[in-house]
Amino acid sequence: MRRQTAVSVLCGLLFLFFECNAAWPQLADTPWPMFRRDARHTGLSSYSGSQTGTLLWSYETGSYVDSSPVVGSDGRVYVGSYDENIYALTSAGALLWSYGLKSEVVWSSPAIGSDGRVYVGTDGLGFYALTSTGSLLWSTHNPGGLYSSPAIGSDGRVYMGSWDYRVYSYTSAGSLSWSYVTGSYVYSSPAIGADGRVYVGSDDDNVYALTSTGSLVWSYVTGGNVWSSPAIGPDGQIYTGCSDNHIYALTPSGSFAWSYGTVYSVESSPAVDSSGQVYVGSWDDSIFAFTSTGSLLWSYLIPPGTFSSPAVDSEGRVYVGSYDYDIFALTSTGSLLWTYTTGAASVDSSPAIGSGGRLYVASWDNRIYAFYDPTATPTPTGPTPTPTLTPTITLTPTITATPTITPTSTKTPTGPTPTPGPWPMFRHDVRHTGQSSYKGSPAPGLKWSYVTGFRISYSSPAIGSDGTVYVGSQDDRIYSFSADGTLSWSYVTGWDVNSSPAIGSGGTMYAGSSDNRFYSLNADGSLSWTYETGYFVYSSPTIDSSGKVYFGSLDKRLYCLNAGGTLSWSYTTGNRVYSSPAIDLSGRVYFGSWDNRLRVLDSDGTLSWSYVTGESNTFWNAIRSSPALSDEGRIYMGSCDNLLFCLNSDGSFVWSYTTGLEVGSSPALGSDGKVYMSSYDNRLYCLTADGALSWSYVAGYRLFSSPAVDSGGTVYVGSWDNRLYSVNSDGSLSWSYVTADDIMSSPAIGSDGTIYIGSYDNRLYAIYVNVPTPTISATPTATPTLTGTPTPAATSTSSPTPTNTPLPTATPTITSTSTATPTRTPLSFPARVNFQPSGATAPDGYLKDSSDPYTPAMGYGWQ
Repeated sequence: MRRQTAVSVLCGLLFLFFECNAAWPQLADTPWPMFRRDARHTGLSSYSGSQTGTLLWSYETGSYVDSSPVVGSDGRVYVGSYDENIYALTSAGALLWSYGLKSEVVWSSPAIGSDGRVYVGTDGLGFYALTSTGSLLWSTHNPGGLYSSPAIGSDGRVYMGSWDYRVYSYTSAGSLSWSYVTGSYVYSSPAIGADGRVYVGSDDDNVYALTSTGSLVWSYVTGGNVWSSPAIGPDGQIYTGCSDNHIYALTPSGSFAWSYGTVYSVESSPAVDSSGQVYVGSWDDSIFAFTSTGSLLWSYLIPPGTFSSPAVDSEGRVYVGSYDYDIFALTSTGSLLWTYTTGAASVDSSPAIGSGGRLYVASWDNRIYAFYDPTATPTPTGPTPTPTLTPTITLTPTITATPTITPTSTKTPTGPTPTPGPWPMFRHDVRHTGQSSYKGSPAPGLKWSYVTGFRISYSSPAIGSDGTVYVGSQDDRIYSFSADGTLSWSYVTGWDVNSSPAIGSGGTMYAGSSDNRFYSLNADGSLSWTYETGYFVYSSPTIDSSGKVYFGSLDKRLYCLNAGGTLSWSYTTGNRVYSSPAIDLSGRVYFGSWDNRLRVLDSDGTLSWSYVTGESNTFWNAIRSSPALSDEGRIYMGSCDNLLFCLNSDGSFVWSYTTGLEVGSSPALGSDGKVYMSSYDNRLYCLTADGALSWSYVAGYRLFSSPAVDSGGTVYVGSWDNRLYSVNSDGSLSWSYVTADDIMSSPAIGSDGTIYIGSYDNRLYAIYVNVPTPTISATPTATPTLTGTPTPAATSTSSPTPTNTPLPTATPTITSTSTATPTRTPLSFPARVNFQPSGATAPDGYLKDSSDPYTPAMGYGWQ
């Protein structure tokens, strides 16, 4: 993009936020860490933006600001300026630091790495990496200026375009990985698909799709320069604007899907919401909203056009700058919410949405602006935590549907620990054995699948005694399904749900969210209470026999809450807590932390003992794995130093086993004493109780998913090669099932043998083949009745709210030849509201006739 983007990026080296791998740095998981917010360039926020346009503060730089702001997790705002500086401001608008770039203008947007580093590119050939305090770490030089803003792939590489006609891939240390030569300048900023492909436009009139290693997959010829940065929708469709006066939609294979003709050039980058609606600005004085199939929903005049790219908040409100000094806020239906006039200069910068309803945008009047609604901060719905924190979201969770649940007879299998259902929490039980009392499906038939609004990442399914299945998604929702795949209800939180649900007595469901809150929902999906922590909650809850709930947070604490949501106690560690706590029969609590320690707390929260995995408090020794406790009192856990540890109940070392790469998953324990674990080295391991290797199975790519073991010793695990594996007790492959993207989620086993697992392809899968007689390791008090594979009804009995409508995708290829029942998908919903209201008035100097809908005509009026 011309003046708009540029630059630099990112990727933290050590504090890998999502993946336990020091070699694969990540983009910071903050409200708005880079241009267009995320690698897919959706421009979609999980937070509600300003509804009133009240100015909170503005900060004056020494010259124009074309760069788009980015927002860190602590509320810091970073932006570049024509005055040859990169600025870091506090959330209150005070200067933290600035870094001078030696006669190099910053047109592009900074990007924040997971370790707090700030990356930026300049028009003077420089690519810089700065510390969070503003000191130079390193810099490199390109043959051409860097106007393109960078994107970070799952392999940790940074991708950006340059004026020397190339697309570049750099390591986080500044070394060149590869470059790809296009036919002209590359203003466009690359977007990264779920499959790792890199999409970017060029002044040679092409849109390119490249592999993560720099090979051409396809190119699509448009009718003009492509300065717009591509955006990728939830169905994988690619959207971009073009100087030939069109917005284009392309399929993932590079074929034409649809286009829409505007009057003038489209240099603005599209935004895409979770329902697939597309928003983009044009130089014909308009901002447009389309369905994913190209139907115009509405258009709004913002004379005299826009170069700014729109941002969309969690409520569907659209924010964009204008070439005529103004910042516009529109409702989800395309009517004006508010405007703010800057100091007589163009607003080419694209808005960024922070937590708490804050909106940031820069202008050519040399200023960065922050808008905020003082009354928008919600009162916490749960008890006040310790420490007391300012809520970070404005979204009040709502129930998306009234559930319809038909109770069935409760089966009580015998297992390591009595549980309220066949798989009621992450790792099955409070000791986190990952061991089921039921036999899993003998073949990979698809029973049903359900498409959520975004990927199911770390959240793993939980299964209640009536067969109800619960899972979280990065579309900000917690879902509840009946055993046949019918949606019972979904509940909207304030951000991604990566925590795995846990089911308590009476069907109460617990889960954490990246909105810094922990939720308790009733069996019908209504809110019971929430509790606010200091940061994201990735850890999955564990419920003890008294109803107390335990979970960790990235605010470095382990929490124990009473059943009513009040704080019983919390324990502060030295670093983030991803690990999910396990509880032994005496009530002691076991969990790991990124400060390289396994801790054991007594039931009152006092420290019993701790075990240190390494000499230094670094990523290399971090514990993301959740401990598993054996009948004999031994503790098993993985570590990022490539080891699986076995400890005695008093904390003394028993043995360790070295894998080829990090162990971020949690171990599973077989009924015969064997230990199963997966590793980033692509292997599933089976070890004897004394730590000797029994066998290993090599998958096609990394394993982060934690294995589940059925009653017959068959092991189930997901992989980044898009497959769910079923491995026999002797290490041979039983079967595999192919999904459409990576599997990070861990499998859960139902009482009829159904295997439930989530995937990055936005789906929850139920894998099951009917067999005449189920095999159960111990006789349950009520013999499970096995039914044939149900045929889902054409529509669900209830459906998600229209504000976050999931889109159906193609059914993945199945490795089995067995006939699968139809894939269940959510209902489709009508578009919100079409076009401008008939009573809308035209801006001064514009004409408007009485017909509907309105469309722009040559930039002079509506017709």
